[in-house]
Amino acid sequence: MEDAKAKRQLPRSSMSLQELKVKNRLLIKENPNKLFRESYYMWKETDDFFVVRAEKKNQKIGSLYNEIYQLIGFFSVFQGVILIACAQSNLLTCHNWWTTFFLSLLASLVTIFGVIQKFRTILTLKETIQTEDDSRKDCIRFSKRLLEKREAFCFKRDASEEPEKPPQSRKWPAIGVIVLLFLFGGFILLSIYKILCDPGKLTPKK
Repeated sequence: MEDAKAKRQLPRSSMSLQELKVKNRLLIKENPNKLFRESYYMWKETDDFFVVRAEKKNQKIGSLYNEIYQLIGFFSVFQGVILIACAQSNLLTCHNWWTTFFLSLLASLVTIFGVIQKFRTILTLKETIQTEDDSRKDCIRFSKRLLEKREAFCFKRDASEEPEKPPQSRKWPAIGVIVLLFLFGGFILLSIYKILCDPGKLTPKK
């Protein structure tokens, strides 16, 4: 009888962390207070739900970044082909420079527009992930407090959400890429005109 009593009075510090977590969960599961039980399971389900959503959105963000890299790669190759054609073809002269100029300009505008759209989607997904991550942290904090305090848990005091943090600015990398694309496109357009109409020391086109 005394041994059983001593076991019940073992200090919590003698338990391992994992054992303590399991015991706390069992206490919640067996708790007669239905509100505590349902709240705990709801917070756990919300936590798991946001983890899955964040993983899917991060995968989509990775795919969008790959699409941006491919789009810029195709754009660079296309502009390189145009420059080589201007430099080596005898059919392209200053009299029809505008056709090549317009083709390069169109490619630049389409690429820049596509990159902007993809970056906008990425920024929207990142903001959503940040908002859901804040909600997830609230659920984890509430569950932890409920496990620690159990019957002493007070929803008004212990389940209050923290004030929202201002979103972090994530636009500068996207702005930098778009500015570089504008500069690169402008350089190609200037090069086309220079090669066809003002070759300087280059061998004049026949």
